[in-house]
Amino acid sequence: MEALICKLCGSNDLKKSGEFYICEYCGTKYPEKMKMELLGEVKVEGVDNLDSLLQRGDTYLKLKEYDNAEKVFNEAAEKYPHKVIVYIKQITAITKNFNTNIITNSNAEQYLSNLENLENKINLLTEYSNDNENGLFFENYKKYKNHVKLYKYRNDLSNHKKQINTIEQTISENYKKIDKCKSDLKSENGRKQYLEFEKKIGPVLFIVFLSISIITITFNIVLGIVFLVITLFLAITIGYALYDSHARFHRKLDMEDTNRYILHNVKEIEDLKNENTKYTNQLEDLENQLGIIESKIEELTKEL
Repeated sequence: MEALICKLCGSNDLKKSGEFYICEYCGTKYPEKMKMELLGEVKVEGVDNLDSLLQRGDTYLKLKEYDNAEKVFNEAAEKYPHKVIVYIKQITAITKNFNTNIITNSNAEQYLSNLENLENKINLLTEYSNDNENGLFFENYKKYKNHVKLYKYRNDLSNHKKQINTIEQTISENYKKIDKCKSDLKSENGRKQYLEFEKKIGPVLFIVFLSISIITITFNIVLGIVFLVITLFLAITIGYALYDSHARFHRKLDMEDTNRYILHNVKEIEDLKNENTKYTNQLEDLENQLGIIESKIEELTKEL
């Protein structure tokens, strides 16, 4: 049986209107003089026939059983990958006849990927423009694709804002750590100054104590040489013990611990400053991307 076949989409549903044949599916117009060029053979071979698959899929589309329609058109795409009509039908099924209510921020990216994959296959088979010459399908497709992009950009915008908030919180926490390290550093510096002062005053205390002991010995010399020797021995022993144990052991260990702690805090401050610099750079990049996405959203909103 002979039928008119649309050269653009492969549909055989062409109706005559005045001096033109119009494809009922994609809307492409053909002058009446092209009738011979549009004639083709329609074969009826059961489930393996393209027209049979398209009819089954169209029936599901009319019943709004889009999942079943998509399965049928997927089968047709496997058997007839060179037919543009198959990919057009797939797009119709996937988008549920261009229903924008099924698009969400979370699924927009996957929808966009599927649509662009089918669009690339169409572009490999034929060239088309988005004007009225090639029908309403591509015009509707363009609008729908822009809707999907809008949702995707909104989702990207939301994710970027979350990343910016996370980085800002991290920077704020790092600044708090820096302030704490500086405070600890000041405390350790004060402790270090005290130890240095104690190191200087130790010999003076020893001399003062020794002097007091000598005066005491002189005052009590009447008590005898024995008491003098005992007092002198005790004074020297106690003074030396205080000076030696406190100056050589305690101060030395505390000074080393203090120096190590100070160096650790200084290094930690430098690390936190470097980390803040890295996060600040990331924040600037995200804010730049945010501006680009907002510009794209504004452009798509104007087109819609």
